Amino acid sequence: MHVRPLWPTERAAEIRRSVQRLADLSSLRWTFVVGDGRDILNYVQPETHADFADLGGHQFLKPDTAEDWASLDVILVTAHGSDLAASLAGLRAKAPGAVIALWMWDNHVGHVGNLHSVTAADFYFPSHRYITDYLPNPASINGGHIPLCSAQWAKANAARLFDAGAGAPRDGRMLVNYVDYNWSWRSELIKKVRENITEAAVITMPPNDRSRYFLKSSAERFQEWLGYKSTLILPLDSDLSTRVFDALLAGLVPIVPRKVLDFDIVIPPAEQQRLGIVRVDDFEVETLRQAAIEADRLFDAMGDAGARARHDEARNRHMIADRFLDMINAMRRAGSPEFSVVYGALDKQRPALHIIHAQR
Repeated sequence: MHVRPLWPTERAAEIRRSVQRLADLSSLRWTFVVGDGRDILNYVQPETHADFADLGGHQFLKPDTAEDWASLDVILVTAHGSDLAASLAGLRAKAPGAVIALWMWDNHVGHVGNLHSVTAADFYFPSHRYITDYLPNPASINGGHIPLCSAQWAKANAARLFDAGAGAPRDGRMLVNYVDYNWSWRSELIKKVRENITEAAVITMPPNDRSRYFLKSSAERFQEWLGYKSTLILPLDSDLSTRVFDALLAGLVPIVPRKVLDFDIVIPPAEQQRLGIVRVDDFEVETLRQAAIEADRLFDAMGDAGARARHDEARNRHMIADRFLDMINAMRRAGSPEFSVVYGALDKQRPALHIIHAQR
């Protein structure tokens, strides 16, 4: 008597077939979608699409017709904490042959919405490695840690804007530019910094009106970053945010707390030293004041060469096109003979779909 396999096993085989097909294709047709249907932060400008045009030899599409959608091999979707299950079902209906992958920009918040979303996808890629234990499930695969990046500028435009501003005077105060969420732990700290640290330039926006920054053109935004030597990184939780990479792209010295848990994985300590990145162990006023002074000193000591090294680090390794290619390559590798897709409990996690090395 033939016994029908349990659904997770069938699902593992289905995803395995999909990634094998990706691995066999010399060139993929792909697109990306902002998960909530609109780019609320106006991050990804049309100019950025120039970086996607021939990404790794794969064809980027902005699908308009039913035929365009049906021809896609991969759809990359940015997830921001809301429940995307219905949206992903709609994408699957339009592109039934495509592998759908979520890039979890906000897996440090919105856990319920994120969990609903990943169960409707084929792959998910957490941007915050330190907080993924709630995501494993029997419907989709963790494709690996894909950290955030600088997404507001195309590589060529970023280079042009940086070159145009090279050598111009910068404000030596530590830039503290944030949306001031009154529910966040950092809200009170930002007030303390504003009131007690003259070496800081504090600029805040209310959550319901971000126009001060986001209504600016991408060039105007870059000019704002170029006006400062350093910036203080204050995570909402312990997350490595886009602002680290935006600051590097503009040549600033980031002041990064140890609380940002993935930072050493993405930019190793030796690279941090080469780039002149300042680390802080706590959020005491005097600690932050001394960090601001040290960052100002470092920027001057490293000069234009240091600013360019930081810019090059971001532009060459940490732009949105780099992250998209990493996800595409990860899914193609999963389809190689070296790997298998299985359902089970690995590494003391609850049962879920996993990619494992074939020799494991």
